[in-house]
Amino acid sequence: MIIIKPKHASKLPIDLWSRYAKVVVCDDYTRCIGPGRVVLLDDNEPVMKPPSVVFVDINKPCLNLGSDATNIDGCLNLDVRQLHNVDFVVDLEKSDLPFPDNFFSTIYAIDVIEHITYRRVRQLIKELYRVTAVGGRLIVRTPDMELIAKYILEKRFPGVHGDLFEIMSWYIYGEQDYPENTHKSAFTKETLRQLLEAVGFSVVTMYNETGHPNIFAEAIKK
Repeated sequence: MIIIKPKHASKLPIDLWSRYAKVVVCDDYTRCIGPGRVVLLDDNEPVMKPPSVVFVDINKPCLNLGSDATNIDGCLNLDVRQLHNVDFVVDLEKSDLPFPDNFFSTIYAIDVIEHITYRRVRQLIKELYRVTAVGGRLIVRTPDMELIAKYILEKRFPGVHGDLFEIMSWYIYGEQDYPENTHKSAFTKETLRQLLEAVGFSVVTMYNETGHPNIFAEAIKK
């Protein structure tokens, strides 16, 4: 549930949000709290609030894209599955992001973009640029196919123990423990940088994680 005060409602696409989330416009949030996770989207954090209530600053919100069961302080959670902690249930293969332009100060896309079909990735990155505020950050982590190929040829994955077949299949094709948890796109540092810069992001850092063949990148919208 997302609770929004009436003074903010006119600035937000409430009707659109209602397709993907349970949205309540309420002046006194304490009277509108429902069961489970509750997000208070406001400009003033209450001094005292129940543990189930998460405050998200409407002036500098962040987005946890493809959140799965994880939470990040101050962030709205978006995922394709309707999990207990997910605020917006959105299939990124079929829908654009249901947020206004320049809305988020920070977007975390951790282990997400590889799960989107390669035909759809460019559109998703355009959408991420659109909803990131000027000066805002996009944080991305995704497997590095170039480094994975290197490790396969060397017949080893540093820091990882187990069957080579299973490890390389996991990194290339995903965990596959539910339908959406499958990799559909591949990236190297060069191609990821090109995709981000093509829509207008400025990449400020990009490196491989220690012990894992992942790319970690931070980009800014100028």
